[in-house]
Amino acid sequence: MSEVLDRFSAAARQVMTLADTEAERLRHEYIGPEHVLAGLARLTGSQAARILGASGLTGEAVSAALDAQVGAGRLPDPGRNQADLLRGLGIDLNQVRQAIEASFGH
Repeated sequence: MSEVLDRFSAAARQVMTLADTEAERLRHEYIGPEHVLAGLARLTGSQAARILGASGLTGEAVSAALDAQVGAGRLPDPGRNQADLLRGLGIDLNQVRQAIEASFGH
């Protein structure tokens, strides 16, 4: 990701670093717009943070809202693993493993 960030302004790099920190806090394996919003809200001294803060979207408020979204199942739960995510798509890794073992042995 650092090669991509090299093309960004210093402020944009800071936002993405803060977004990455938020994604890590939530143990998400991606950086989505929700994480970028948290990064923008946490960019101290920025116009974006002032505008968001004036609407009540401080860094802490965005993080609390993300926690609520995770709790409600609208965002991935940190305890979910890849098998859980695949199961949500109708793929059972145990069945896949059993089929592979039946075809190729243990």
